[in-house]
Amino acid sequence: MSETASRWSRLRYLLAIPVVLAIPVIALVARGMGPAPVPPTDGPRVVQFATPVANSYAIVGESGVVLVDAQEADFEDFIVESLAAENIDRGDVKAILLTHGHADHAGSVAALATALEVPAYVGQGDVSMVTAGQNRELPSMSLIASLLKRMLGGAYPPYADVKGVAGSMDLSSMGVDGIARVGAGHTDGAMLIELGNGVAVVGDLIRGEMLAPYEAEMHFFHEHCPTSHAQLQLLLDNGTTLFYVGHGGPLTAETVKGYLASVECP
Repeated sequence: MSETASRWSRLRYLLAIPVVLAIPVIALVARGMGPAPVPPTDGPRVVQFATPVANSYAIVGESGVVLVDAQEADFEDFIVESLAAENIDRGDVKAILLTHGHADHAGSVAALATALEVPAYVGQGDVSMVTAGQNRELPSMSLIASLLKRMLGGAYPPYADVKGVAGSMDLSSMGVDGIARVGAGHTDGAMLIELGNGVAVVGDLIRGEMLAPYEAEMHFFHEHCPTSHAQLQLLLDNGTTLFYVGHGGPLTAETVKGYLASVECP
């Protein structure tokens, strides 16, 4: 083989390495970047406000709006501007519901509740986190989660006026056909919202994959992982067809069923 041919052979080999490494990444992205699951056309409308950190939602009912989760600190303007961009009157917002008290979901609750002049609710088991403005210890579900935990901040502006929810809370008085139900799992006070049209907002009981947001994956941290799975199964048993999550998503019922059948808590 000539020197030129030998060099070309080596160059082709070097060029092939990134292509080969990229194939599984491309396949993963393609698997999860298809069309988003289609929500029901009847009942409350769920509007997703996504950032690279987390999701928050506006649930638009017949006579009122409920906000779910408040992002990390200093994102209150983003949420208010997102409402305007979706032609949702901020005056229609009746309350803020926190799926749990971690900094990436409750970080802006103090500023947002003050700006909108509405009450904020969290599961009773997480009230202490919100009033202190500090995450509890995050139990890691994997080695990657343990490494990630070292890079996460857990402090945020505290909110002393947050209201604790024990059991369930009917949302009809807020103009929304649904209930907020506290069942623990991701945290002691994890709260999910079940709507009357087969849709649920479940916070961090489960998450979408990073590169395939419509595929399901275990969240990095759970205080009570088996309870998280039990809560998901209960929603499936209740007929939930679409799951809005704290990161990525939404996820179909079939996707959640497949996740529960294949993933075990550590």
